[in-house]
Amino acid sequence: MPAPALSVRGLRVRLGAQVLAGPVDLEVAPRERVALVGGSGVGKSLTLRAVAGSLPPALSHDGEIAVDGRVAWLAQDSAVALHPLVPLARQLALPLRRRGVRRDVAGVRVADALARVGLDARHGGSRPGELSGGERQRGCLALALLTEPTLLLADEPTTALDTVAQRQVLDALGALDAAVLLVTHDPAVAHHVCDRVVAA
Repeated sequence: MPAPALSVRGLRVRLGAQVLAGPVDLEVAPRERVALVGGSGVGKSLTLRAVAGSLPPALSHDGEIAVDGRVAWLAQDSAVALHPLVPLARQLALPLRRRGVRRDVAGVRVADALARVGLDARHGGSRPGELSGGERQRGCLALALLTEPTLLLADEPTTALDTVAQRQVLDALGALDAAVLLVTHDPAVAHHVCDRVVAA
């Protein structure tokens, strides 16, 4: 039986002695999509940040977190996640180039990642401010795809998007060949893309 993509046992996020989130126990199987659902302020995003190893410096966590493979992050605010002055395709190619991928090969891989999330060369040549919110979020998802993750952590990725853009982002998430842990307050979003729902 393959190891889970993510295993969390007794995870608590703390500010000193105060528990801000948890305890959380969950497993995500390879290629399984799991939604962590709950109202605002229950600690869903903090739990995701603890799994990603990106808690703010003042916070700490205890419990066990085991990840099998590579992790990618899909942030809530795509406008903050992307550089406002650099065309999308150049931003997607930069991590590949830093890993020594040839320019022509990187270009092919970027075009493929854009196509997988329903974007094309026109979007790749645009700066983030020239794209809609849904297009920017799918661009961030393309960036995550280029890391070839085994686990994608998605933090409220459809917040502030209109209904059409939400569906485009969720359809792209649903087509991923990776495990997904999706944080959302919206049960409809969870049921659209996930195999299983866990209460936060």
